[in-house]
Amino acid sequence: MSISTFRTLAFVAFAVITAPLFSQGTCEIEGIFTSPAFEECGDELQHDGYHYATVQIGDQCWFQENLRSEHYRGGDSIPGNLSDGEWSTTEEGAQAYYDNAAGNLTYYGRLYNW
Repeated sequence: MSISTFRTLAFVAFAVITAPLFSQGTCEIEGIFTSPAFEECGDELQHDGYHYATVQIGDQCWFQENLRSEHYRGGDSIPGNLSDGEWSTTEEGAQAYYDNAAGNLTYYGRLYNW
């Protein structure tokens, strides 16, 4: 695993733990995902061909699993397959598999650089 991938993994883990996904009956991940209101936490949400379980933690509702989207909310692709050098220097949004292995998608989700 490259240093840049490790730093991104640490950032993504921190972001997931510290920021709730649901607020006032909607779900939004800035620039990537917006879902209409749903009945209650525990309902499943669908986006970009994936199904996401939700879970209540305290008074907040969270995804129970990692995000796997490869498209922005508007449908544009999030660039991927960047080299370590490109990943470290890009100023645009990008996504990758942990350890650059597609088999890690199910367990880790995608890694995002913003």
